Amino acid sequence: SDLTINESENTLDIKGDRFTFNFDKQSGLLTSWKVDGNELFKTPLKPNFWRASTDNDSLCGTAKRLAIWKNAADKLKTERILTSKITPKLVSIAVKHIVAD
Repeated sequence: SDLTINESENTLDIKGDRFTFNFDKQSGLLTSWKVDGNELFKTPLKPNFWRASTDNDSLCGTAKRLAIWKNAADKLKTERILTSKITPKLVSIAVKHIVAD
């Protein structure tokens, strides 16, 4: 079925026949995904920029140099959210974040 986009000051909702996606416009995060009325998330979906260190990382100091990325998702600031309905069944959502100091 065709998708509908509902936008308010604080939220962006994408709805289909059996599902709903909800985005928080302040954080830019996907906060809810429901299929047949069942919530699939417990918390908003955040990006993860960190990975465990390897032996090579510790030998050349990579872990220290890249430490900013460990908690980067907690410091995201939303610059803008762009939504476009490409076809009746396809919606594009692009969120631009910066990592705030």
